[in-house]
Amino acid sequence: MSWHSSAVLIGVDRASDIVGLLEELGFPGAHYLHSVSFDEATSVGDFDGSLTLAVAIVDGWTSIWGPFLTADQNALSRISKEGPVFTLILEGSTGTHGFEFFRDGSRVRERMEQEGEGRSEVGEPLAEELELFRNSDDGERSILDLMGKLTIPFDRLSSVNYDVYELPFS
Repeated sequence: MSWHSSAVLIGVDRASDIVGLLEELGFPGAHYLHSVSFDEATSVGDFDGSLTLAVAIVDGWTSIWGPFLTADQNALSRISKEGPVFTLILEGSTGTHGFEFFRDGSRVRERMEQEGEGRSEVGEPLAEELELFRNSDDGERSILDLMGKLTIPFDRLSSVNYDVYELPFS
């Protein structure tokens, strides 16, 4: 399967102010459009000509999906003081995949690959990462499996509906 999506998963339920959270992450001016399934949520981005992203709360985690989420790094670090933060990018058309993991106010790990070659490495590999990447040549699958170990299992993320928010063009 070839993905074309990215995500920010936050180990805190931020349902009380999604628009404020999105602004804090660097996505100001968001407004709610409608709800969609997970399959649709991971395909959002250019919905009806608008830039969109999808948000759900799953088992106490705030799950945000969009086409190419480049959230504010300082905000991710701040938010990780409240709970762990995991970001991922999966871009099958270029063979690009990677993740970041933040904990206790700082980024502890980043790994980015393109066409099977390392492009960026920050921090020491996580034990869970070593286990998953050692025996796999499918980087997308390994990142999704790592997401499941560090955050929420994929089957839980995909079992709920997501709220789609439109972002203004800047």
